[in-house]
Amino acid sequence: MAIDEQSIGYQRFITHIKFFALRVLRKTELNDDVNDLFNLIKKKHEKTVNCVNAIGDFIKKNYQYQMTDAEKLYLTVHIENMMQRQKHSI
Repeated sequence: MAIDEQSIGYQRFITHIKFFALRVLRKTELNDDVNDLFNLIKKKHEKTVNCVNAIGDFIKKNYQYQMTDAEKLYLTVHIENMMQRQKHSI
């Protein structure tokens, strides 16, 4: 998948990743109440959520940091947005 690094979606994704990395390294959690929304997203974007869960497993194993559902939701949304924009640009 080619990614347009100049796109606003990519820039948002990178910003999210930077803040996510800081939270992982500082062991601080993002705790928004997103349970209902995340359950909807899990049904609609199962493959992307599986990818995010794999990322979460990697982070937990290597950095001893448990991603919250809020973090998983936001990461899923950013990845899904990039994938959708890529599909529409082809």
